[in-house]
Amino acid sequence: MATGGYDRQITVFSPEGRLYQIEYAFNAVLIPNLTSVALRGKDSIVLVSQKKVPDKLIDPTSITSMYQLTKHSGVLMTGLVPDARSAVRRARYEAVNYQHDNGYEIPIKQLVERMADVSQLYTQQAFMRALGIIGLYAGFDEDQRPQLFRVDPAGHYLAYKACAAGVKESEAMGSFEKKLNLTLDIPVIERVDPALDKNAAIDLALDVLQIALGADLKASEVEVAVLTYEDGWKVLDEQTVDDILVKLSDKD
Repeated sequence: MATGGYDRQITVFSPEGRLYQIEYAFNAVLIPNLTSVALRGKDSIVLVSQKKVPDKLIDPTSITSMYQLTKHSGVLMTGLVPDARSAVRRARYEAVNYQHDNGYEIPIKQLVERMADVSQLYTQQAFMRALGIIGLYAGFDEDQRPQLFRVDPAGHYLAYKACAAGVKESEAMGSFEKKLNLTLDIPVIERVDPALDKNAAIDLALDVLQIALGADLKASEVEVAVLTYEDGWKVLDEQTVDDILVKLSDKD
């Protein structure tokens, strides 16, 4: 790709209005070759990601894409692990400071806005590079309603009913649209946004990830985190995930 040297500094636009370093950050998200999905239910948020242990000598428990931020919020990071851990530390710092100053836990939207602002600032300053990660943030609003947000390396964020990140992102998003009856060929008045309970949301998220990957998952190759207001953040153990995958296989 001919860039004319405009990729040497993150703060310089090319004549076409592109920031090549930001595009490189989006490409960096794909380097681990993983796919993640997240789904908002009526009382919970479910986050599911592939898990790959690159060496048999590595303790599998030290490999994770799931991070708890506060009692009622967490994030699934897809992309470069060191960048993910740096962003998680910043998010926890922002959450702790907010609670110290205000006396209550930060609403997830405000935390996401702050993290998106930090990411966007990295696109303006030459001494900091953009982080090669996409964060799927889960939490609750002031009325204890579940919320799901996606933040990309450019600092762009949106709220989602269901979303994905990684190499099979488009396949997963398409599958979510079909499963939730949100495809464009269905009239708006007839579209259904089902109020999924926690178990149904877990089943759907795992099913969508399997469809996107075109292969059956093993419990050791996937991480599942569930966030509810009553129970907080919980990462399911391998046996529980295996039982769910067996149940899904039996349905097929």
